[in-house]
Order: sequence, then structure tokens, then C-alpha cells
Amino acid sequence: MPMVKDYLYNKFKHGIEAGKLQYGVGQETTSAEVAEILATSNFDWLFVDGEHGGHTVTTILDIARAIAASERRLSAQVVSIVIPTTLNATSMRFV
Repeated sequence: MPMVKDYLYNKFKHGIEAGKLQYGVGQETTSAEVAEILATSNFDWLFVDGEHGGHTVTTILDIARAIAASERRLSAQVVSIVIPTTLNATSMRFV
């Protein structure tokens, strides 16, 4: 087992390339707690609606941090995050 986690590995992308059916769920609420629960519920992807929901850069970062904490605790990639957004490039450069 490698000592350094491969942060570029994307379980969701590799599953699609392998032709595996991917299951997911959408989240419009801005709650990081809800995202953490959904991330550990055996879904392959989590769709965070940054385009139509009430999300800001801060709420998206909170969601990403909550999911990352779950991954650290479980020592595995728990879910891939899909975030379409209408935020401009200046706002998103810190995400």
C-alpha cells in the first residue's frame, strides 16, 4: 500500500470509463452536515447545485471540507463531487 494518497485518482471517472453504472444524489441545501451524511451513504457522486441553489463560494468550500473530513476518517474516497456553477472565475479561483 502506498504511503502517499493519490489525490488525482477519481473513482467516479474511472467507474464511468470502465462502463460501471454510477449512482448519485443531488443536494440543493447549503448544509455541510447534509453533504457529509450523503457522502457516506454509498453513492458514487454527489451533485451540489451551485447554479440554481443558494450556494456561495463559502458554502461550497464548507461542503468540500466536510466530505474531505469523512474521507480522512474513513481512509477512502467516499464520493465524487459534481458542482456546476455560475460563479465567475475570480470567485472560483480559491475553490
